[in-house]
Amino acid sequence: KGARRAEKKSRSKRNREAAVRAAEKLLEERRRLKKQRHELSHLKQLNAEIETETAEQQRLRLRREANESERARSRTPRLGKTPFVNGAIQVLASDEIFHNLRRLKSHPMMLKDRFLSMQQRGTIETRRIAQLQKKKKREVEYDNRASAAKAEAGRDEILAMTRERKKMAKKLKRAAAK
Repeated sequence: KGARRAEKKSRSKRNREAAVRAAEKLLEERRRLKKQRHELSHLKQLNAEIETETAEQQRLRLRREANESERARSRTPRLGKTPFVNGAIQVLASDEIFHNLRRLKSHPMMLKDRFLSMQQRGTIETRRIAQLQKKKKREVEYDNRASAAKAEAGRDEILAMTRERKKMAKKLKRAAAK
């Protein structure tokens, strides 16, 4: 109980703290009003600062738009979903080049160069090279002997049927040849 009494504040101490808080609040309100009066007296200067900031932002925005339009003009147009990727430039070796342009052989590399040029200019759509996809073989595992024997019997039956089909095809060819 003795420690609790030491922490407990008296009514006069609480009143003093409330008065200090009220005085601080009043002082803060006075400072805010003084700052507001100061800003009102410098209104022309603030308006000028705001105008310069907006003019600067407008200038930067116009510059950004001009840069973006310049970049868009230099970019390759995108016709399809795949973007144009500029590959390494191939050059003819010195023994393949002739001094006379009429003697220059048409080279597959030139065809590829023309094709890439047309893609870059946006005349034709860019595409990826189609690659063959290997089919995955389905592996079947049998857990008991009966299923394995049944599967082998079915496989043997299929092989016998394909042999017979091939024999019939040979007979038909021979008959057609006569």
